[in-house]
Amino acid sequence: MFLKKLFAKKNFLDCEQKGDKLFALGRYADARIELTEALELLAATSPDNAQMERERIQGKLLATGQQLAWLNIREAKFAFSSGAVEKAAEYLELAAHFSQEPEISREIAELISGDKLKEIPATKTNGAHGCATCTPHDVQPSVNTESSLYLLSNSEQFELLVAPLPDDLPKRYRDLGEEFAAAILSGHAGDHAAAYTTYAQLHQVSPSDIYLYEMAVIKAQAGAIRETEKLLKDALELNSVNSLCCLSLVQLYSDQRRYGEARSLLERMQSNGIMGKQVLLMLGDTAMAVGDAAGAEELYRQALAEKELASTAAERLLPILEQTGRHQEREFLAKKHCGKGCC
Repeated sequence: MFLKKLFAKKNFLDCEQKGDKLFALGRYADARIELTEALELLAATSPDNAQMERERIQGKLLATGQQLAWLNIREAKFAFSSGAVEKAAEYLELAAHFSQEPEISREIAELISGDKLKEIPATKTNGAHGCATCTPHDVQPSVNTESSLYLLSNSEQFELLVAPLPDDLPKRYRDLGEEFAAAILSGHAGDHAAAYTTYAQLHQVSPSDIYLYEMAVIKAQAGAIRETEKLLKDALELNSVNSLCCLSLVQLYSDQRRYGEARSLLERMQSNGIMGKQVLLMLGDTAMAVGDAAGAEELYRQALAEKELASTAAERLLPILEQTGRHQEREFLAKKHCGKGCC
């Protein structure tokens, strides 16, 4: 599910760029997977001379951790309001695992300082004291993220998986019922065959672009590219504005060097407002892939004007400026938008 290792990777930049796209979609857990793999590939191929690249990817990993931490803090607050105190403690444990950023640590410390957590056994809060003097390190997880996830009920696991989805997809996923939710969890646990069978059966009874998308992800993971493409196209026939289907098909086209088809789909996405200004970056990437540096620069500069895209757009622009000898402009752009994390 969620584009996880959807297509074969080529190098650390492929993984990093896919991580960027997933992050822009709010798919922080999957972005984290891609960025972690990018870091591993970078270490394997350039162990000694890629410090700036490592710092850049590490910075993005920190950002995914912060977003996941805030997501878990939000869930903890909801659990508190519902009286599920022990579940709230588990969410705070996950939040502390993902980030030790000061603001996040303060938020966690404030939540664990209340009377509600005093009734929880110490093993549930990993030594949290239930007092205002707790430091960020007083809320460290004793288990990893994956095992913590499976401490939750099935419904809570499902909610954590679908909550970060873009647009109206979280609600649509929830509305598909318990059998579908069970299939999602089954696929997430690695039983792709059972999940695929359930999606196919559900689709036969009541066709949905979501069923087709999930089937496409499983086919892609198995390397069945033609079947993946057909399922994604069928899904878009049912719902032409499903952003996950659009992004997956663009990715498939790009991986197969079918850049004309990728560009056409991206232009349709832009016309329909799918993924907002993020499409500018992908159009720029497509232009670069066919050697149109001038066209790519124009698109990246449009993205540079958008606050949430400025850093990524600047990173894309730097090599173009370097290659065309505009060193002063490159240095200015790097200092303004990227800090020390840019190469």
